[in-house]
Amino acid sequence: MRVPRGILSIRVRFGDCTYTIRWMPAKHMGKDWGRCYPRRGKRGVIEIRQSLSEKNMMDTLIHECLHAANWCADEEFVDATACSIQKALYAAGWRRTSTKEKR
Repeated sequence: MRVPRGILSIRVRFGDCTYTIRWMPAKHMGKDWGRCYPRRGKRGVIEIRQSLSEKNMMDTLIHECLHAANWCADEEFVDATACSIQKALYAAGWRRTSTKEKR
């Protein structure tokens, strides 16, 4: 898959797999807020819609990371857990501090 240039991306490890997390434009994401693709070998990809509000972005990022960490978890568990973690982090004062591109 070709990724548009200028999109913020980071790498995160979940167990023995390194996931690239990319913030993508809405036109690339369709109706999805986030996507976690099945890993291929020791690599995986998570995509997050970059136009989400701060709270929705945090919730979606946590949600997709939970999928990456545990593919066996059902969607109901992932939704509820991501929402609870997002609320706890937000209440504790965690906020996004930078939107600068990382290259």
